[in-house]
Amino acid sequence: MFLSIYLIETMQENARMRQEIQQTEKLEVLGELAASIAHEIRNPMTAARGFLQLLKDPIHNEKRHWYVTTAIEELNRAEAIINDYLSLAKPQIEKAEVASIREPIQVCGNCDDLVCIDKKCGIEDDRR
Repeated sequence: MFLSIYLIETMQENARMRQEIQQTEKLEVLGELAASIAHEIRNPMTAARGFLQLLKDPIHNEKRHWYVTTAIEELNRAEAIINDYLSLAKPQIEKAEVASIREPIQVCGNCDDLVCIDKKCGIEDDRR
């Protein structure tokens, strides 16, 4: 009796420990993902900031236009990175589809007999 109680408690403790380890691993992956996101966003933001700082100095219109265009491109890149990461967080709705396999079976003919010889299975035809 005591042995069975001990075994049950040990199994429950092992299950709790496994859950804690899984939670810790999930948090570790989440931390790595956050660091990756920060790094990917920091690069284009730093470039945009640098070009905007260059605009403070008196420059020709051609350079000004190039600086502004480059800064906007880098900000667009940062926005695209953010959107990519946000799309990962959105739950994807699984769309179930009903597919007919009658046509591929008609093309195949009686190949189901060849495939299912070893498994002793078959495909039922609902047209009967």
